[in-house]
Amino acid sequence: MIFPGTRRDRTVYGGALVVVTAAALSLGFGLGRSEGEARVPEAAAVASPSAVPESAPEPTPVVTAEPTVAPEATRAPGRRPAPPAPPLPPAARPGARPDDPAAEQRGDVLKRQDPLPPGVREQLEFFVGGGSECGGQFGDVPEIAGVTAVQEIPSRTRLCFLGFNQEQPLALTIVEPGGRTLVHDLTPPADVEADFLYRFPRTPGERLGDYHVRAVQGEVAVTLDFTVRRATAPRIWVDHRPGMIPGDDVHVFVGGFPPNRTVDLLLYGGEERRYRTSIPVSVDGNGEGHVVLDTKLDDAVGCYGVTHPLVYAVEDEVRSLFCLRNP
Repeated sequence: MIFPGTRRDRTVYGGALVVVTAAALSLGFGLGRSEGEARVPEAAAVASPSAVPESAPEPTPVVTAEPTVAPEATRAPGRRPAPPAPPLPPAARPGARPDDPAAEQRGDVLKRQDPLPPGVREQLEFFVGGGSECGGQFGDVPEIAGVTAVQEIPSRTRLCFLGFNQEQPLALTIVEPGGRTLVHDLTPPADVEADFLYRFPRTPGERLGDYHVRAVQGEVAVTLDFTVRRATAPRIWVDHRPGMIPGDDVHVFVGGFPPNRTVDLLLYGGEERRYRTSIPVSVDGNGEGHVVLDTKLDDAVGCYGVTHPLVYAVEDEVRSLFCLRNP
């Protein structure tokens, strides 16, 4: 995903491709660390808006020739799984820039078992969840669900279209802040008992402000509005896609951290969910950052969690997860 107006360099750190901003300084846990200082760790809803607001404007569909964001349309998992969607090309993957330099460094992040840093919890619970991405929601009346009225960066924002005819295509229009319009045609789900699903992650560099969504199927039209803003507290989002296997890239985004710092994220894994290693990510002037974990073909399958003391001090568990399965 290309972040307009923001220049980032990417470096593979110990098997992880690290995206850094040119102005970032090096800092550590919590408030970070500046150059020359030792690392001192700190201990540190899904609302369904009204389906058809009466005051919602009627956007004029305009196809943007070169959209900055290339989201992926998928279907909501039903009782019979559909074939996985093909991966996005490198230039369209979240945070990817074809002109970014990348220097490979040795090391396998997922295989590390480093000593536990002072002040860091040795073991954490994973919140795995379950069910479909739309949370098992069903509706007889057409509506758009799956998002809260306010989405903070980074967020996995997904649009669930409930109550529509699953045997007919669905026309989707998204009007972004500033008026740019994205138009997409969603094909019927492979499972007639599933609902339409559109993944629309909001990551660093995305436009802030009000978004207007309109779904049309025949003579039925449904709208929804939501707002995207910067995070008001430290948060982490892992772009975990179903069916990931060893060797896949794992994109990790952060927001709401003190600006212009290097923050050490914590990786947990294994059956006992123990601390494995720390992953530095450079945070820009907006408190946001992006790191890519370059997993290896011989990495162990299972679930891994990425967190930070400022995050787990609030949640008391790891919610930013990715799971690798056998090929």
